Amino acid sequence: RELALITGAKIFLEPEEKNWPEMMRRSHIYGEFAAMSSLRNVRVKNLYDARVLKNEGHLVIVDSYYDKITSYYLEKPGMEWLISPSDPYFQVAKWLTSTDTEHLPDADCLVLLDINRETWNSYLKMRNRERDSLPGFQESFSLYKNYIEEAALKLSRERNIKLIRFIQVKAPPKT
Repeated sequence: RELALITGAKIFLEPEEKNWPEMMRRSHIYGEFAAMSSLRNVRVKNLYDARVLKNEGHLVIVDSYYDKITSYYLEKPGMEWLISPSDPYFQVAKWLTSTDTEHLPDADCLVLLDINRETWNSYLKMRNRERDSLPGFQESFSLYKNYIEEAALKLSRERNIKLIRFIQVKAPPKT
């Protein structure tokens, strides 16, 4: 939000947990794939809407590129908290995330927030999401961080997307 204010950019934010689709908030009932795909719909809409505005000449910021990179780490060890390989929809999730990587709009620039565990924990505490307590999520910090970095680097090389690594510290947004 702060970056959009400073630059005058249009911004597309992933909704906060209280505004998530019910299927996302109640994955214990509907399953991880339903949860994954329900919030995916919101993020995908943001990517396409952002592309329209960009093509009209606007500067646009999208705060989540999650769906473009998930295919790179979905099957990796330690990511079972996202969707277990034993989930009946796991193969569908693999196909969907690969298709998203291939076909969702590419960014002109990708910003990788490099964050340490202490800062990450403080942000988790601030956002207070129930899903942050999924078994295996918090324990996978180091693995997940490495997977995200690898995915961002790979996508930026494959798609010729400028990559900016920003070392994130706990500070007010304006800082």
